[in-house]
Amino acid sequence: MQWSLPNPDYQNLESYKKQFLQFERDWSQQMNPLLNALGTSKARYNYQHILTIADKNKLALLLDELVNMMTSKRDDFEGDLDFEWTRQSAISVRVLQKIHFL
Repeated sequence: MQWSLPNPDYQNLESYKKQFLQFERDWSQQMNPLLNALGTSKARYNYQHILTIADKNKLALLLDELVNMMTSKRDDFEGDLDFEWTRQSAISVRVLQKIHFL
């Protein structure tokens, strides 16, 4: 039995990286300060007491932007389970932010 990577299509991976590199840089630059404010523990408390209303709105908009961008590229990556798993994860985080951190 020969071991192989789940997605050995490296050309597809390179295409994916090029398409999303600039988006990821811009998005991360905006998202990182918010993630740092939330911290690695007591995120709900930090969300409610540390983030300003503007920060909470920015977080919601950034999550929407991520989901919308990934959904717009969904046809380009049809059948790519890694892409779909990542897109579904982004949707889950967006839902969590909307209902859990109220």
